[in-house]
Amino acid sequence: MSAYLLAMLIADKVFREEGSKKIHIAGTFNMINLGPSNETPGFHVFIAVTDVSSDDHKGELVLEYLDEPRIEIGRLSGPVKGPPDKLSVIELNFGLPPLRVPRPGRVRISFFLDGQYVAGRDVRVVRQEGAQ
Repeated sequence: MSAYLLAMLIADKVFREEGSKKIHIAGTFNMINLGPSNETPGFHVFIAVTDVSSDDHKGELVLEYLDEPRIEIGRLSGPVKGPPDKLSVIELNFGLPPLRVPRPGRVRISFFLDGQYVAGRDVRVVRQEGAQ
C-alpha cells in the first residue's frame, strides 16, 4: 500500500454539509494551548489521503508526547471504506477529547493505514497566558 497524504489539519471543528457533502474546517491552528490542569482542549484532526486501494481499511491516529517522559497520550481508530479508484480522495475526521500531557512540550500526530505509517507532524504544546 502506498497511501499518499494530501492534508493533515488541526482544527476546532470539522463537519460535513448534508446536501453538498462539502467539508468545513473551522479554526485551524499549529500550536495547542494547555489549560491549568495540563489538558488540551478537545480538537479535530482532518486527514485527506489518496492512492488507496478499493479494499476496506483500518485508519489510526496516534498522539505521542515527545519530551521526557515519552508517552502515548491518545489513539483513535476506525474503519476506512476503500474508494472506487486510486485517484479518489478519502477524507477522515478524527474528533479528539481533551488530552492530558505532563507539561508544555512537543506532541507528534501520526496517521496509520492498516498499521502502516502514512504521515505525521509535530506540534508544540504551550501554556495559555494566565493559566497556572
